[in-house]
Amino acid sequence: MKLGTKLALTSLFSSIISIAVILIVVNLYLREHALMMAEREAKLIIAEKQALIKYFANDLRPKVLETLKEAGVDNPQFEPVWMSAFYVNKKTTEYFRALGFKDYYYKNAAINARNPDNEAVQYEREYLEQAEKNHVAEKVAIVDIEGKSYLTYLKSNTSRFTEKCNLCHSTPDKAPSNLLAIYGSERAFNKKEGSLASVLSLRIPLDAAYLQINDLAIPVSILCIISLALSYLLQWHISKKQFVLPLERLTKKALAISSNNAQHEVVVEVGKTEEIADLSKAFNLMSTSLIKDKLQLEACVQERTAELAEATLSFQASEEKLRLLINSKAEAIYGVDMEGKCIYCNVSCLSLLGYEHEDELLGYNIHTLIHHTDIHGKRKPQVDCEVLKTIAENEKIHKEDDVFWCADGEWIQVEWWASPIIQDNNVIGAVVTFVNVAEQRKHQLKQVHANKLASLGEMAAGVAHEINNPINGIVNYAQLLLNRAEKDSYEKKVLEGLFKESLRIEKIVKTLLTHSYRDAEDFATVDLHSVVTDSLGLIGKQMEKEGIYLDCETPDNLPLVHGNKQQLEQVFINLVSNSRHALNERYSGADLDKILRISLAEESIDNRRHVILNVWDQGGGISDGVVDKVMNPFYTTKPAGVGTGLGLSISYDIVKNHGGQITIESEPGMSTLVSVSIPVEEKC
Repeated sequence: MKLGTKLALTSLFSSIISIAVILIVVNLYLREHALMMAEREAKLIIAEKQALIKYFANDLRPKVLETLKEAGVDNPQFEPVWMSAFYVNKKTTEYFRALGFKDYYYKNAAINARNPDNEAVQYEREYLEQAEKNHVAEKVAIVDIEGKSYLTYLKSNTSRFTEKCNLCHSTPDKAPSNLLAIYGSERAFNKKEGSLASVLSLRIPLDAAYLQINDLAIPVSILCIISLALSYLLQWHISKKQFVLPLERLTKKALAISSNNAQHEVVVEVGKTEEIADLSKAFNLMSTSLIKDKLQLEACVQERTAELAEATLSFQASEEKLRLLINSKAEAIYGVDMEGKCIYCNVSCLSLLGYEHEDELLGYNIHTLIHHTDIHGKRKPQVDCEVLKTIAENEKIHKEDDVFWCADGEWIQVEWWASPIIQDNNVIGAVVTFVNVAEQRKHQLKQVHANKLASLGEMAAGVAHEINNPINGIVNYAQLLLNRAEKDSYEKKVLEGLFKESLRIEKIVKTLLTHSYRDAEDFATVDLHSVVTDSLGLIGKQMEKEGIYLDCETPDNLPLVHGNKQQLEQVFINLVSNSRHALNERYSGADLDKILRISLAEESIDNRRHVILNVWDQGGGISDGVVDKVMNPFYTTKPAGVGTGLGLSISYDIVKNHGGQITIESEPGMSTLVSVSIPVEEKC
């Protein structure tokens, strides 16, 4: 809204409010003046009434009584015309109203008045009681009676009951007979000397006065409206000429300065009034200064823009270098803020945790996503999160063995390091670096297992040496006793069992000794293809009889290995024997799924060539928790008396002695795959 419009509306509203206030004030003043005049008039009328009553009581009535007494009339008959002040008041009021003041009301009001016309109404009765008790001299009030407004004026009568009044107001038996005949014996008796006789009550109508006020207020209001309207027009004309138009010119010039096209100073005409003239001069000075400053600012902005663009490119390049550096790290890295929400992460972090884009981590609570549960399935509250303790305690934390949960709901075994992020001596978050240590832990477990097997082997060798000589003696003595025993006797059967079990113990001892001592000097160039074919030549026919389908894939052009052929044949036969047992346990006869698959292949492991021997069967697999135990000495899954529990243990030791590895992969209830890797012989 323009200033001129605002000034016009403001002036108009001010004029309307001023007119309303003036009319209200004038009306209130006239009403107050009317009330004041009415009260003055009422007091004057009451004073005249009081003077009349005083004259009647103090002069007229005593004089008449005295005259009658002189004439010999001691007890004159009651005559209200000259004996009753109430009667006199009543008659004078009737004459007064007949003279044109019929809306005026006056009476000498009393409680239990002799004439019922003078009986006090409610508000007069209340005043009489107040005047009697509290000596209230007068009371002025405005009351509404039958829809009309009146000014009521109540004043205590100065005359009180005296001894002279007892003639008519003591008891009915003392009152004049004609008084009783006129008014009866019930009213205005038993009055006490000194008590208030009556109250002078006057009502003056106010409606006529209010109507006169309204008639007077209309022309006054019209005059005020005309005066204020002329004042408003004059004020608007002066304001527009002296302020609005000069300000509009200044506004147009200011807009010209603000436009990009203004390349030179803008000058406005100096106003006539002193204030506008000063404003115009100040505007002209400002215009000149602004144009100069504008040109300088544009040059400065161009210069700073170029510098900012160069700095932005440099910052982007540094940021990109830093991002490339972080993303090139093999270790996974992520950062969190004070609330534990992810603020950055590198490519390795996304890769290890199985996320495709950083938006899947940024802004999310990292504890809730990847660190919420331990490896045993127990939930970890965020308050116990070790990573967040880095922030709370401002110290570095390292944990060698922990689990992080991936996007697919699986967990990975990790080792992590957490350090606080410090800015201006305040901790603002933490950075976490972690690596997947599953393979490392698996290698450590294998090393522990190997050391355990080596210790068991040394112990087995010692036990075998101690048992070997005694068992030979037992076998010889058993043979001698067996030769002397009678045919089909009970002793012969017992000795045959003793001899058989002694031979079994002797075999176990020899196996243990073989397992304990391996001589690398027996190693030579070995073709694993011939190891497989020669071994199958010994046991192949038996497998055909058992209904086992043999599937072989053993190429004869594989590189040679360095080892002991007899020991490698022992390993192969042990593996095949375990598979035969598993297949025969699952399938009692021939079956299409009774398959034993044998293969040879060349692979590179740790940048060295190896020949891989795979033995796979569908014999039902190995139960969970058993796979890690099957290569322990004397551990067997076969029934008692069927296996010694040394086959896989010896095979593991032989393969290890050849510089190779043996691994087992099993799907319980389905199949088992045993893989043996032997390094290829290096030629000098």
